Amino acid sequence: MIIELPHVGESVTEGVIGKWLKSVGDRVERYD
Repeated sequence: MIIELPHVGESVTEGVIGKWLKSVGDRVERYD
């Protein structure tokens, strides 16, 4: 799964998800 993050600078290449707000089976829509 690829999750796109907002552009925060050229030196930032990855991030950590601090809290997942969806349940198993929920659809994830763009901009959720």
